[in-house]
Amino acid sequence: MKTETVTKSFTTLLLFTLFYVNASAQALPCNCPVPPKHPERYPYNEIGISAGALYSPDHKEWGETVHIDYFRAISPYSSWSFGGGVEYARLDGSHWTFAAGVKYEPFDHFSFSVLPGIKFLNHGNSDNAESGKNTLFSLHFEVVYELFRWEKFHLGPAIDYSWAKNHSHSMLGIHGAFSF
Repeated sequence: MKTETVTKSFTTLLLFTLFYVNASAQALPCNCPVPPKHPERYPYNEIGISAGALYSPDHKEWGETVHIDYFRAISPYSSWSFGGGVEYARLDGSHWTFAAGVKYEPFDHFSFSVLPGIKFLNHGNSDNAESGKNTLFSLHFEVVYELFRWEKFHLGPAIDYSWAKNHSHSMLGIHGAFSF
């Protein structure tokens, strides 16, 4: 007898779900235009610069960094962009990183980017075990919040993390960009 009750409950729930889906589908006309997610993103090119203080747990010291990046959205209202960047970090010598990757904007004014690349090292008097190695694979992660926006310009805080074997650092700074 319990099996019949479960079967009736399941059938009732299934019929109700099918009725709800059918009614919902008929409520909207076919080929409805989807409002743009980011209406202010067209045109969809962006060049930006970030600068700030960095700390390297590998070198146990503070330094400064600046990086420039360019991103292009895959379509006018897309949350995904492809691009690349160059980073200079002054820390126990100089570190240059050239990278290309993706940026994702899950909601307005907030973005997250991942850029794999190549880091070039120039160490002077380093006690690092790999001081003779001049190039390393690198991963660069950046989170930006656009706190201020003036038409095509935006400015806000940025946090980034750059990883390479025995050469990682975190940065807290300011990101400014121009969309065109």
